[in-house]
Amino acid sequence: GKDPQVCGTAPRDSQKLLVSQAGGLRNAVVIVENVQRGKAMPAGAQNAEIDQNKCEYSPHVQVMAVNSEIALKNADPILHNVQFFEGDNSLFNIAQPVQGQVNKRKIEKAGTLYVECAVHGWMQANVVVVDNPYYAVTDENGKFSITDLPPGTYRVKVFHEYLGEMETDIT
Repeated sequence: GKDPQVCGTAPRDSQKLLVSQAGGLRNAVVIVENVQRGKAMPAGAQNAEIDQNKCEYSPHVQVMAVNSEIALKNADPILHNVQFFEGDNSLFNIAQPVQGQVNKRKIEKAGTLYVECAVHGWMQANVVVVDNPYYAVTDENGKFSITDLPPGTYRVKVFHEYLGEMETDIT
């Protein structure tokens, strides 16, 4: 019921566990770890942004490059705040009362970050910070592609906000 003129009054579906009719899992992040050489980091990972639009974070799950900035935007004409957590530790908490406000923050450590708005508790997102370009986010059918991986043996980690993490080695 908070800020219904912007947020609406309809029930919201959770984005934490999206499974297609065929059983594909959306928004899992697949990361190949410790790749020492290969392709360049995609531009999108170096120019990450999260927007607050109609009282939702968009995108819900994303990947960004370590030691780059993420733009934090407020498209709504109401107060939001953006709080990033690494585990239980708050990295920063920024109030954004102005529509169109943009703040930027540099993230200097690889890992998984949880994002929340204290004003609208249902607003939640995840940002996975990577140190190499070999990652993917699964699509609505649970599919992903990681291209141009140099031959070798690697550890692959899969992160999902609801189901947790799993790791395995691949050759």
